[in-house]
Amino acid sequence: LEQAFDFGLQILDNTDEDRTDPVRDAILGAVRAVGAGEKGRIAAAVALQNLKPAEDTYGNDILTVLTPVAGSADPELRAAAMAMLGEERYFNSRILPDVRKLLADNCQDELVAPRVRIEAAVSLWRVGSNPQRATAKSTLEQFLRSTDRELRIRGALALAEMNVPTGDARAVLRDIQHEPNDLGRRARLYLQREQERREFEELLARMIEQRNQPAGAADGDDYRTLTELRQLIRASHVNGSQLDDHELIEFAA
Repeated sequence: LEQAFDFGLQILDNTDEDRTDPVRDAILGAVRAVGAGEKGRIAAAVALQNLKPAEDTYGNDILTVLTPVAGSADPELRAAAMAMLGEERYFNSRILPDVRKLLADNCQDELVAPRVRIEAAVSLWRVGSNPQRATAKSTLEQFLRSTDRELRIRGALALAEMNVPTGDARAVLRDIQHEPNDLGRRARLYLQREQERREFEELLARMIEQRNQPAGAADGDDYRTLTELRQLIRASHVNGSQLDDHELIEFAA
């Protein structure tokens, strides 16, 4: 696959037109010719995802390459395939139903390895219809009731990633947030994000309440809530220190 990709790039360099089809043909040709194993198929799918121009140009090729891996006996590779199928921008409306079905099958089958089901559920939440998203959420909530602590943690982190943590999920996150590892750091970040979102919503509610008050009913500074909101953005936004008042006012407007 490496040789095929390099060969494709050489063809592309020697082509006057802005085309990536030679690279795509070389990648798929290598998969077919050498009988690429499951790791090779994952590598081929990654390469296809990075081709230009339009992101969904090679969606059918990505699905074709990954479908055999979606039934792999290796949970790690199968989970990787599930994660890669959760990027909706690579699939147009004609291919998306097949992607959703593949994810739903892996998500709902209780005989499938838990790691695979979790990745399939997260991806199904990203690309699925409303009923399928409900299925994904329900699947992850099942893991919160598991007697296996690791599965409870994986389920809680997945729900937090989807921005739909339940009370049980929050309890798991709070339980591990001080652990000195990646899981603990992720739990702290998710809990912090939820707290900031709650504060943001409270500020917006106060703004709406003040806006609906009769003229002259507001006490003190009419712009107090906007000032608090501006301070919160500066403190929480990844580029908050680089934003000036003019930009914030313009975006608000």
